[in-house]
Amino acid sequence: MTLPRTRESDLGALLDRSPIAALVIDADTLDIIHANAAAQALVGPLLDGAGVTLPNLFPSTPLGHSHAYLRPLRDGLVKDTVVETRMHGLDGNSRAVEIHLSYSPDPS
Repeated sequence: MTLPRTRESDLGALLDRSPIAALVIDADTLDIIHANAAAQALVGPLLDGAGVTLPNLFPSTPLGHSHAYLRPLRDGLVKDTVVETRMHGLDGNSRAVEIHLSYSPDPS
C-alpha cells in the first residue's frame, strides 16, 4: 500500500531536484535540518555533521547574529530578506553568494 505524499515531502523532493542551493533551517534553534545536493556541493562536509547552524555557516555576516537579524521575518514585518556575502568553496576559491531568507511558522 502506498501512502499519499505530504506537502512537506513534496517540498523536500522539489528542493532536492533544484540546481539552486537550498537549506531548510529551524527558526528557533537555527539548526540546518535539510540541505539539498546543490547546497552540499557548495558547502561540502560542513553540512554532513550534526548541529550545524546558520551562524556556523556564515559567521562574518549579520547571520552570525541570526536571532536578532531574523526577528523581522518572525514578527511578520518583512516577507523576506536578502544577505549578500562571500564564502569559500570546496576548491578554496572565494565566491559571491546571495542568501534569500523567508519564514514559515508552520512547515506544513
